[in-house]
Order: sequence, then structure tokens, then C-alpha cells
Amino acid sequence: MMRRIAAAVLIAILGCAACGRRVDSQQLMHGVRRIAITDSLLRHGGSDTLRTGRLHTGEIAVMRVAVRNETSAPIAIAGYETSCSCTLFEYDRKPILPGAESELRCTFDSRGEYGWQFKSARFRIAGAEEPLVIFVEAEVY
Repeated sequence: MMRRIAAAVLIAILGCAACGRRVDSQQLMHGVRRIAITDSLLRHGGSDTLRTGRLHTGEIAVMRVAVRNETSAPIAIAGYETSCSCTLFEYDRKPILPGAESELRCTFDSRGEYGWQFKSARFRIAGAEEPLVIFVEAEVY
């Protein structure tokens, strides 16, 4: 009887330990962040920060950003540049009509990264005087 109980406890402990282990290709999907594009942002620029939280090295965090056009004219993202190849963005190339939203998908790959990470992406919006800067912050251990 004691052997059965000990075996059951051992199986439960091993099962729990396996549940907490993360795989390199695991993706973490975070909630949607919303950024409003206004006339002021187009003239003066703006920034926002996406925080992944804590990641094991090798994990990939995926975050979604809803970009809302609060101007009176259509806007389009003309391109972007990142400070590191570990941070990528995917987005629809079509113009965003006034009052409409479009989604950006940010992927942060923590392979080879350790400690506190602070990356940036500068988005050029067609017709804007200054860029929209999105920072990506992560703690990788």
C-alpha cells in the first residue's frame, strides 16, 4: 500500500514538473494593446511600450496591437525599422480608413537573449512628419 502511495506521489510530482517546462518554440499570446493614431501623433510622433513579461530564453512572445485611425483621412504604414532582428512585426499594407482599426502582430524571439531586453521599432506612417515608435520590453532568464 505504501509503495502505491509513494508511486502515485512520484508520478504526480513528475507530471507537475513537466507541466511547468517550456519548449523553445512555445508562443505566448498576450492581450491586444490599442494605439490611437491622431493628427498630433502624425505631426509630433509618439511612442508606446509592449511588455512581454518574463520569458525563458528561447521562448517566442507574440503580441497584438490594434492601431486605430482617429484622423479625418486614411493612413497607411509605409514601413518600419527595428533595433534588433529578434523583433518582427506583421501588418496589413492596406490604408486604414478614419475610425477603423488594423492589427499589428509583434513577435519577440528570445533565443540568444538574456536579462532585461528593450528593443524598438520605428514605424513610418505615410504623410507623417514624425514616426510612431513602439518599444518591446522583456525579461529573459
